[in-house]
Amino acid sequence: PSKENEELTGITDHFLRNGGYDKAAEKEIGAARDFRKVYLDFQDFCINKANGRKLVFVAHNANFDLKMINGELRRWRFDEQESAPVLSDVFVSSLDTLKLFKEKQWWRTSSLGGRDSPPRPKSFSLSNLHSYVFDESFSNSHNAVG
Repeated sequence: PSKENEELTGITDHFLRNGGYDKAAEKEIGAARDFRKVYLDFQDFCINKANGRKLVFVAHNANFDLKMINGELRRWRFDEQESAPVLSDVFVSSLDTLKLFKEKQWWRTSSLGGRDSPPRPKSFSLSNLHSYVFDESFSNSHNAVG
Protein backbone atom coordinates (compact mmCIF):
# COMPACT_ATOMS: atom_id res chain seq x y z
CA PRO A 1 0.00 0.00 0.00
CA SER A 2 1.02 3.61 -0.51
CA LYS A 3 2.05 5.70 2.51
CA GLU A 4 -1.28 7.55 2.21
CA ASN A 5 -3.21 4.26 2.32
CA GLU A 6 -1.10 3.02 5.22
CA GLU A 7 -1.97 6.17 7.19
CA LEU A 8 -5.65 5.87 6.31
CA THR A 9 -6.07 2.15 6.97
CA GLY A 10 -3.23 1.24 9.34
CA ILE A 11 -2.42 -1.64 6.97
CA THR A 12 1.25 -1.82 6.01
CA ASP A 13 3.07 -3.85 3.38
CA HIS A 14 5.01 -5.56 6.18
CA PHE A 15 1.75 -6.56 7.89
CA LEU A 16 0.31 -7.97 4.65
CA ARG A 17 3.47 -9.97 3.88
CA ASN A 18 4.28 -11.18 7.39
CA GLY A 19 1.18 -10.88 9.54
CA GLY A 20 1.20 -9.53 13.05
CA TYR A 21 -1.21 -8.23 15.65
CA ASP A 22 -4.53 -7.19 14.12
CA LYS A 23 -6.12 -4.53 16.33
CA ALA A 24 -9.58 -5.10 14.83
CA ALA A 25 -9.49 -8.87 15.42
CA GLU A 26 -7.56 -8.38 18.68
CA LYS A 27 -5.23 -11.26 17.86
CA GLU A 28 -2.13 -12.27 15.96
CA ILE A 29 -2.77 -13.27 12.37
CA GLY A 30 -0.60 -14.65 9.61
CA ALA A 31 0.39 -13.14 6.30
CA ALA A 32 -2.32 -12.20 3.82
CA ARG A 33 -3.35 -15.00 1.46
CA ASP A 34 -2.51 -14.79 -2.23
CA PHE A 35 -4.93 -12.51 -4.10
CA ARG A 36 -5.76 -15.19 -6.67
CA LYS A 37 -6.88 -17.69 -4.06
CA VAL A 38 -8.83 -15.06 -2.13
CA TYR A 39 -10.51 -13.76 -5.28
CA LEU A 40 -11.52 -17.24 -6.44
CA ASP A 41 -12.98 -17.97 -2.98
CA PHE A 42 -14.78 -14.60 -3.07
CA GLN A 43 -16.12 -15.33 -6.56
CA ASP A 44 -17.36 -18.79 -5.49
CA PHE A 45 -18.98 -17.32 -2.36
CA CYS A 46 -20.81 -14.66 -4.40
CA ILE A 47 -21.98 -17.09 -7.08
CA ASN A 48 -23.25 -19.54 -4.47
CA LYS A 49 -25.07 -16.82 -2.50
CA ALA A 50 -26.58 -15.40 -5.69
CA ASN A 51 -28.33 -18.68 -6.40
CA GLY A 52 -28.75 -17.75 -10.06
CA ARG A 53 -29.65 -14.10 -9.41
CA LYS A 54 -27.71 -11.14 -10.77
CA LEU A 55 -25.40 -9.39 -8.30
CA VAL A 56 -24.48 -5.78 -7.68
CA PHE A 57 -21.11 -4.92 -6.08
CA VAL A 58 -21.92 -2.62 -3.13
CA ALA A 59 -19.16 -0.78 -1.27
CA HIS A 60 -18.42 2.53 0.39
CA ASN A 61 -16.19 4.38 -2.10
CA ALA A 62 -16.71 1.48 -4.52
CA ASN A 63 -14.62 3.10 -7.25
CA PHE A 64 -11.51 2.63 -5.08
CA ASP A 65 -12.27 -1.05 -4.45
CA LEU A 66 -13.11 -1.68 -8.11
CA LYS A 67 -9.89 0.02 -9.21
CA MET A 68 -7.81 -2.11 -6.83
CA ILE A 69 -9.54 -5.40 -7.73
CA ASN A 70 -9.40 -4.71 -11.47
CA GLY A 71 -5.71 -3.78 -11.16
CA GLU A 72 -4.94 -7.11 -9.52
CA LEU A 73 -6.99 -8.98 -12.13
CA ARG A 74 -5.07 -7.20 -14.93
CA ARG A 75 -1.78 -8.09 -13.24
CA TRP A 76 -2.96 -11.71 -13.02
CA ARG A 77 -3.72 -11.82 -16.76
CA PHE A 78 -0.42 -10.09 -17.61
CA ASP A 79 1.78 -12.22 -15.31
CA GLU A 80 0.33 -15.56 -16.25
CA GLN A 81 -0.71 -14.72 -19.80
CA GLU A 82 -3.79 -16.76 -19.11
CA SER A 83 -7.44 -16.08 -18.83
CA ALA A 84 -8.15 -14.58 -15.43
CA PRO A 85 -11.60 -13.85 -14.04
CA VAL A 86 -13.20 -10.46 -14.59
CA LEU A 87 -15.61 -8.73 -12.24
CA SER A 88 -18.39 -8.93 -14.81
CA ASP A 89 -18.27 -12.72 -14.40
CA VAL A 90 -20.00 -12.13 -11.07
CA PHE A 91 -21.39 -8.58 -10.91
CA VAL A 92 -23.69 -6.83 -13.37
CA SER A 93 -23.10 -3.38 -11.87
CA SER A 94 -21.87 -1.55 -8.77
CA LEU A 95 -23.33 0.79 -6.17
CA ASP A 96 -21.17 3.28 -4.31
CA THR A 97 -22.66 4.06 -0.89
CA LEU A 98 -20.37 7.09 -0.54
CA LYS A 99 -21.98 8.67 -3.62
CA LEU A 100 -25.40 7.55 -2.44
CA PHE A 101 -25.08 9.23 0.96
CA LYS A 102 -23.65 12.42 -0.54
CA GLU A 103 -26.90 12.88 -2.48
CA LYS A 104 -28.64 15.95 -1.11
CA GLN A 105 -32.07 14.32 -1.23
CA TRP A 106 -31.15 12.19 1.81
CA TRP A 107 -30.65 15.24 3.98
CA ARG A 108 -33.46 17.63 3.19
CA THR A 109 -37.04 17.76 4.47
CA SER A 110 -38.86 14.54 3.68
CA SER A 111 -42.40 14.51 2.36
CA LEU A 112 -43.10 11.28 4.26
CA GLY A 113 -45.34 12.00 7.23
CA GLY A 114 -44.15 15.58 7.50
CA ARG A 115 -40.97 14.51 9.31
CA ASP A 116 -37.59 16.03 8.58
CA SER A 117 -34.66 14.00 7.41
CA PRO A 118 -31.55 14.21 9.58
CA PRO A 119 -29.28 17.20 8.98
CA ARG A 120 -26.45 16.65 6.51
CA PRO A 121 -23.40 15.12 8.26
CA LYS A 122 -20.09 16.96 8.21
CA SER A 123 -18.18 13.87 7.04
CA PHE A 124 -19.15 10.98 4.81
CA SER A 125 -16.50 8.55 5.99
CA LEU A 126 -17.92 5.09 6.65
CA SER A 127 -17.19 5.22 10.38
CA ASN A 128 -18.73 8.69 10.71
CA LEU A 129 -21.87 7.73 8.77
CA HIS A 130 -22.32 4.60 10.86
CA SER A 131 -21.99 6.62 14.08
CA TYR A 132 -24.29 9.32 12.70
CA VAL A 133 -27.06 6.97 11.54
CA PHE A 134 -26.92 4.29 14.26
CA ASP A 135 -25.69 6.45 17.17
CA GLU A 136 -22.91 4.00 18.01
CA SER A 137 -19.18 4.06 17.43
CA PHE A 138 -17.59 2.14 14.61
CA SER A 139 -13.87 1.63 14.24
CA ASN A 140 -11.57 -0.15 11.83
CA SER A 141 -13.76 0.59 8.83
CA HIS A 142 -10.87 -0.37 6.53
CA ASN A 143 -10.64 -3.85 8.00
CA ALA A 144 -13.02 -6.69 7.17
CA VAL A 145 -13.35 -7.45 10.89
CA GLY A 146 -14.47 -3.88 11.53
